[in-house]
Amino acid sequence: MEERKVAEEKLPKNPSKPQTPVDQSSDELLDALSPVIENLGRMLGVARHAFNRESLEDLQEITRLRGVASQEIEGILERVERATAEQSEAERVPLLRIHETLNHLRLICENIAMLAEPIRKKIIDKLLFSDKAFFDVNYFFTHQTGLMRALSDIVKADNQSLRRYAEEEGQHLIKVCLNAETEHENRLIEGICLPKSSPVFLGILDHMRIVCRHVLGIVNLLGGRS
Repeated sequence: MEERKVAEEKLPKNPSKPQTPVDQSSDELLDALSPVIENLGRMLGVARHAFNRESLEDLQEITRLRGVASQEIEGILERVERATAEQSEAERVPLLRIHETLNHLRLICENIAMLAEPIRKKIIDKLLFSDKAFFDVNYFFTHQTGLMRALSDIVKADNQSLRRYAEEEGQHLIKVCLNAETEHENRLIEGICLPKSSPVFLGILDHMRIVCRHVLGIVNLLGGRS
């Protein structure tokens, strides 16, 4: 009789539910996103250095950081999928939101990594940019890096003002990219920009714009989650 009592005391009070609360699990997974986003910010910084210094070594570092970020993303995805399988349909909502956020981060990582190709072409072919085009690219790198810092803070805390800033900044950068493309076409017509440099400049703008759109997707997903 005494042995039966001891055995009953060792059993969990409600074995049908996980020991870790769902909110705590999702919070832990959100916390794991910050290092990934910081790594993506480092990739942007290295891409900028490669562009400005015409450094092929920096392009190799982008490839290395891409591998690190991809492994981090895949590792968190596995954790999210395991946690999702253990929860009820209602409890899966925050986890599914994180899963979709990781899909956005994966595409952000790929597009930052793809900046290496037009930058490599600029370096190898010794392509020249007009002063305006050079300024535009550095402007995008500066503001895109700031946007990534804001995104890192957003995953840590649901701050309405910070979300509003990220939304406005992301939309602003997309608009600036589109305007820069139009201005570039005009410079081509005027003979200020070289036709050989055009695909490189436009390629950088395309990847920057796609990154902004995925950042905005994450901001929208994580908004008002508290």
